[in-house]
Amino acid sequence: MRLKSLCNVAFTLTFAVAAYFGARYFCYKHTDGFTIWGITPDRSFEKGFETRPLTDAEQIEISSALNQPYFYGTRGGQTYVFFSQDGEYALKLLKQHMFTTPLWFNFTALPFVLDRYKQKKSALIRDKYRRDFTSYKLAFEEMQDLTGVVYIHLHPTDTLKMNLHFTDKLGIAHQIDLDKIDFVLQRKAEPSLSRIQRLMQTRDFDGAKRSISSLVTLIVERCKRGISDKDSSIDTNCGFLGKDAVKIDVGRLGREINVATSSRCKEELVKILTPFKEWLAFRYPDLAKDLDNELAKALDSFTCTKHPELKSSFEEETHALQALRI
Repeated sequence: MRLKSLCNVAFTLTFAVAAYFGARYFCYKHTDGFTIWGITPDRSFEKGFETRPLTDAEQIEISSALNQPYFYGTRGGQTYVFFSQDGEYALKLLKQHMFTTPLWFNFTALPFVLDRYKQKKSALIRDKYRRDFTSYKLAFEEMQDLTGVVYIHLHPTDTLKMNLHFTDKLGIAHQIDLDKIDFVLQRKAEPSLSRIQRLMQTRDFDGAKRSISSLVTLIVERCKRGISDKDSSIDTNCGFLGKDAVKIDVGRLGREINVATSSRCKEELVKILTPFKEWLAFRYPDLAKDLDNELAKALDSFTCTKHPELKSSFEEETHALQALRI
């Protein structure tokens, strides 16, 4: 009888645990983990992430862009992305758990090993917070024309005085005070590969060639500004606003003066364009040749910068071009 009771208790506990984790998985799968709590920061104002003053034109556009409903689009590694009703804007709400220490860190009486882990983890979180927020500032203040970023809001304010109306993945409507959340407002771009495919399907070959040229120009221009990109893939993180290529994912940018050298720009071009070249070669071989030509022109033009002492040799440029050939 006692054994039967123990079995019943064990079964009940097992069922309860399985139900709990099953419910968590179900909710996460159907919501992508989105919650209002998860996008609401809990930290004090940090002056280093205060943004530059806005122009009158920017204030008008921001007010117009945010004064409309937004609908759930997708989730990235650091944000939840919502698209505006008019289809012109992407609003990225930051996942706050990326920049927040776990609740159990608040307990002071920890064993030595756990305390060391706590200190190391806290330092990593703080470092990520600074790196990511610095990236958003670079995208807005120094690469606005190359990213389509309209506005960034990285600390609590009392100036926007607007509520965001949006609908989550489950179709549930919410509203939240924009002064209290972190977000990046960006013009919605057409993904790079989708654009190339669309232009080729409509036989707009010149448009496809211009798009390839614009993608190369985007990389070179970023390099010339001394800004690195740790997540620079063409297929997922670049797109087009009109005829101009832009960087869509703006969370991995950093200040790196060496990237403005000819040799480092060469490395960036080879690293980023090689997978793109392979994709083109498989589907549109003629465009792959056009990419070779654009790369050659880019490498040649980069030697005409304001820093001739940073130029690499012609042989290095030639090797970079050959590295892309199949």
